Amino acid sequence: MLLNGKAIRLDQLQTELATAGIVVPALGVNGDDLHTYTAQGAYLDLPAAAAPVVAAHVPQPTDQQQDVAQRATLVQQAQTAYQALQTDLTTLQAATGTLPAAQLQAMLLHAQQALALSMQIQAIVARIMKRAGS
Repeated sequence: MLLNGKAIRLDQLQTELATAGIVVPALGVNGDDLHTYTAQGAYLDLPAAAAPVVAAHVPQPTDQQQDVAQRATLVQQAQTAYQALQTDLTTLQAATGTLPAAQLQAMLLHAQQALALSMQIQAIVARIMKRAGS
């Protein structure tokens, strides 16, 4: 959410305010106005003491955002691993004799890394989908 062009996370900001001794029942945004609520649900301006906390607020990524970023990193690593596998396959196809054991072990390691990355991606996608369904 943006407030005056600044990204904010209301849940995180509410915790930061409470840590600073400014307890509010809830936070809301109406246009460029950050407010709390009365017991009856009417808008109520935040106390002046909240201004430095709001100004210092730096929203942290949500679990969902972290999962999406981790998925993107793993996909990129998997693409690199699969490119290494393609190189290995090309080398195997071109090999007319036997390959050194060390080269075969390196090829096997590439395959294992690619498989491990694929499994990590599947786990993260499942976690993202589960959170999206919650």
